[in-house]
Amino acid sequence: MSNITQVTSAHFGFWRGILTFTLLALLSACSGNRSALGSNASLSGLTTSAGTIAPAFSPATVAYTNLVPMASTSIDVTATVAEANVTMTVNGATVASGALKNVLLPVGQTTITIVVTAPDGTTTKSYIIKVTRPGIALAPAISNIAALSSAPMTVTLAASAVADTPVTLSSSYMAAVTVPANVTVSAALTQATFSATSVASVAASMTITATLGADSPTATVNVTGPPCAIAADCPGADTACQTRTCILNICGFNPVSCDDGNACTADACDLASGCSHAPLANGASCALANAAAACTGGACVISSCTSGFADCNALAADGCESNTLTDANNCGSCSVVCSQLHSTPTCTAGICSIGACDTGFANCNGSAADGCEINLQTDASNCGSCGQACSFGQTCGSGVCH
Repeated sequence: MSNITQVTSAHFGFWRGILTFTLLALLSACSGNRSALGSNASLSGLTTSAGTIAPAFSPATVAYTNLVPMASTSIDVTATVAEANVTMTVNGATVASGALKNVLLPVGQTTITIVVTAPDGTTTKSYIIKVTRPGIALAPAISNIAALSSAPMTVTLAASAVADTPVTLSSSYMAAVTVPANVTVSAALTQATFSATSVASVAASMTITATLGADSPTATVNVTGPPCAIAADCPGADTACQTRTCILNICGFNPVSCDDGNACTADACDLASGCSHAPLANGASCALANAAAACTGGACVISSCTSGFADCNALAADGCESNTLTDANNCGSCSVVCSQLHSTPTCTAGICSIGACDTGFANCNGSAADGCEINLQTDASNCGSCGQACSFGQTCGSGVCH
């Protein structure tokens, strides 16, 4: 009986070893197969049926925006994966690579999230598109009219107005094309019309803006001006003749100078487009107070300060603003503050000194280091003035020996 037990135990141990080895081998093989699978969770393409994603798609870029027309009540998203055996969801719903996924767009911002899972089953990557659908539209997008005529325009709401809804209007240059200050969409309606009117006999291109809440759609009104040979052919003092057409001379009409206050930009005014500020080349000379300066990246920077001056506030705009020879807050160098006791401190030749002692005090030892150290009202050795000592046994009160 004991022999049988020994044989059975030996056999059991043998087969247990075989089974354990087999299971470990299988687990190792599975692990190896999984690790051999790809970990690429990138998209190779991403498009939408309305609007345009920005920036342009790149597999490495994961955040995008898209401004769609107000009429877009939904949008189709098409995402393509970079390799096989990849799974993907769009707003939580599983979608095949290259398949359309329709997403509803209420007015405002809608976030679309695309989660890609790599073949290894663990690596994921999320792409996000923030789609904005405005609640108001302005039409037509472009109007071409003759000088001194009008263009009919329409504002349209995404939904019927609950109450009378005023929409603010503006023109980029009211001296050329005017619009009313606002137009009201009546309750229960979605549209209201107004006119953009050319008020100058010149060519112009103006931007009209309609604003309601956070939405500000724009449209362009192009005005055709009368022909001309010379400036004298054009009406008004604020016009010019360009390419044989009378235009609005923005530089002359707008009295604001094109000088942007930056010595490292070339300021100019184009008759049609207005001011421009091109940066000067690096190294070009520029002027800053009490400093040698040069242009770098379109800004005037300090190369060195004039002797006796320092740039203590670290602002290039005012140059080396601190006179370290006389500035009591920056005496000799930046942040050295003169604060002599019982006195009005001054800085002379970069050294802290006493300007005047406070009433009742005096600098009897002649040293600026301890300020006006003597109280002439109570000091028996300097009672009333330096060196005026009281007799033995006397005290000093109010500057008089008693």
